[in-house]
Amino acid sequence: MLITLLIGTAVYILLLRVLPDTSWLEGCQIRRFTGVICPACGTTRAVLAMLHGHILTAMYYHVATVYLACICIIYLVGNTIRLATKGRTPLVRFRLWYVYVWLGIFVVSYVVKLVVPGYVI
Repeated sequence: MLITLLIGTAVYILLLRVLPDTSWLEGCQIRRFTGVICPACGTTRAVLAMLHGHILTAMYYHVATVYLACICIIYLVGNTIRLATKGRTPLVRFRLWYVYVWLGIFVVSYVVKLVVPGYVI
């Protein structure tokens, strides 16, 4: 895991040196070439909004990203507590229905983005 992170960081720094002008990378490339928003449009902005504590803004950008972040946080915190208490707390288990709920939210939010006039991402 750490090696992957270090390699990714090194590649990123190398790309910044080789390609100092990255303005062509900004924005959604699928939207740029097709004119239609992709299902994941708004995910990066949602993550950035969550990191700044703006949860409602993040939900506007991409509600499925907020749901996924909540599930990950619950899972990580719960299992960290279990590890710290040496197994005296219940294990937070992964359930397949979490994925089904996420997929449903993802599809509904994409349809809303396509159908609602004036919905700007």
